[in-house]
Amino acid sequence: MASLSCIVGAGALGQAFAAHLAAAGHAVLLLGTPRSASALAEFGSIRLTGASQLQVAVTPPPARGGVVAITDDPLELVGGKGVLFTTKAHQLTAACDALRLLEPAWVAGVQNGLVKDDILANTFGPERVLGMATICSAGRKESGEVAVSSLGHSYVGELDGSSSERAASLAAMLCAAGIPADSAADIRSVTWSKACNAVGVFGVSVLTRTTAAEFFSDPDLLRAYLWLVRETAAIATAHGVAL
Repeated sequence: MASLSCIVGAGALGQAFAAHLAAAGHAVLLLGTPRSASALAEFGSIRLTGASQLQVAVTPPPARGGVVAITDDPLELVGGKGVLFTTKAHQLTAACDALRLLEPAWVAGVQNGLVKDDILANTFGPERVLGMATICSAGRKESGEVAVSSLGHSYVGELDGSSSERAASLAAMLCAAGIPADSAADIRSVTWSKACNAVGVFGVSVLTRTTAAEFFSDPDLLRAYLWLVRETAAIATAHGVAL
């Protein structure tokens, strides 16, 4: 079974995953930066609004079912179990370095892009890495609540394309907690497919300061988006990935 020790990253996505798992009875330890951990502890609970309506109390460790234990101390983590990284992509290397001495059963990251699995493998060893992708979308409000715009769908699988109990059980754990998930036979195809869209969306929206809804209605910007998607797809094909 894919037992979970900790979720690393107390942002909107980390809080959404932690709240759902804790509400389902799992003992969840949420590791955040000193700033985010302090703010969440002061707020007193994780409150999800929008596509998910949940309120789960936040307490100091140890972790126990029904609440989320929040800490900024990596020494609170227990080896031999799984660790899910929900940090921003640019924060992942530092988060991995902080846990370098931990010996987890498995690690997985939900960040956009393709480098995150290399970062995890370089830190913890490739045999411990589960590939994962999610389309769950959430953002923090100034009030402290987390607005979940969509629970989307999450995918988990072995990087070599093999089937495994740990991938299947993690997907089942997420599903049972109300987060739609599947065990993917080819997780590389999933992560590359998501990357194609991300390159198109971010490439256009960041440079033009427009939302997806805005540039999708502009013929010229839409063509730029499609060009970026197709370019990324061509790179995937060159790497032998079937999208």
